[in-house]
Formats: sequence, C-alpha cells, structure tokens
Amino acid sequence: MIEGTCPRCGLRQFGCGLLNPRYQTCPDCHTALVITEEGRPLMQGFSPFTSERLDIPAPAGQPSAFGEWKEELPGN
Repeated sequence: MIEGTCPRCGLRQFGCGLLNPRYQTCPDCHTALVITEEGRPLMQGFSPFTSERLDIPAPAGQPSAFGEWKEELPGN
C-alpha cells in the first residue's frame, strides 16, 4: 500500500492517488508528503508552497506564464 506521511505534522494518507502530484501535499500544513510503499521510500511529494522553483519553463516558442505581457486595449 502506498502511504504519504507529512514530516511536519505527522498526518498519514493512503492510496495510489498519492502518485499524482495533486495529492502529494498535506491538506493541513501544505508541506510535501514523504511517499513510501511497504516501508520503502518512493519519493518526496510535491508542494507548490515549498517548491524551489515556481516558474516552470514553457516549451520553445511559447510565452512564459511569468513573462512580459502587453495588453492591447481598444482605443489605444
């Protein structure tokens, strides 16, 4: 069984949904869960609140979500 444990508050969650990054964050303290299976560590979960990088690079030729935006307003 796949288990996720919060290193900060100790919350434990179970299930294969923990393989999806959407469910790898503690709902109480927003820390990335430690994901294990049968007691063996699988991975460190994902949390946007503790991630080292927020700007994920866009594919070549596509504007970045955090890039400069030029808004065209009618009448300008």
